[in-house]
Amino acid sequence: MNHTATASTIPTSPVAMNATSTDTDELVFALSNDEPTAQSTPLPQLTQMATNLVQAISCTTQPQQQQPQNPRDFRPGEIGFADRLADQFGDLLRFDASHQAWMVWTDTHWEKDETGFAVECMKNVATRMKEVEVPVMRAQIQNYGDHFTLRAKELDADAKRLHGKNAICAALALAQSLPQLVTKHRDYDADC
Repeated sequence: MNHTATASTIPTSPVAMNATSTDTDELVFALSNDEPTAQSTPLPQLTQMATNLVQAISCTTQPQQQQPQNPRDFRPGEIGFADRLADQFGDLLRFDASHQAWMVWTDTHWEKDETGFAVECMKNVATRMKEVEVPVMRAQIQNYGDHFTLRAKELDADAKRLHGKNAICAALALAQSLPQLVTKHRDYDADC
């Protein structure tokens, strides 16, 4: 990509306002003139014009770093997996600390998870990371190696790791203590 700038392409930022085309032309003329004359531009003024011009050009050639546009930036590793579980399935899952069991909402009441629903939810977290979060990060990449490139690689690696039994078990174990998921047996209906 060519990042050359002329006086007509310099943005009208506060810094660039000082680097007018007249300044640019005068600077080029003064620097190309071998013999100083009585009408030559003083060195401090040339230095200031050159500084203004360099700053103006750098405003047009240096990309602005942006932060991710994701609605939520989760913590890394298993803690982040647990946070995602609570975020995505917190309305359907609770952990009964009294009985050390996952509870599932059945649309009418809470019921002990006897079918591995919590594990399936964690698998869905991994799939969502791979199919949604990674592509969102990749779509925001402006330059190879920027924040979005690195974050996309990290998310992709985490999503692959979360497809393994050890990561799923570790994330579920951490999720058991999240305030939005942990409960006590007395919090449920009497018929649970």
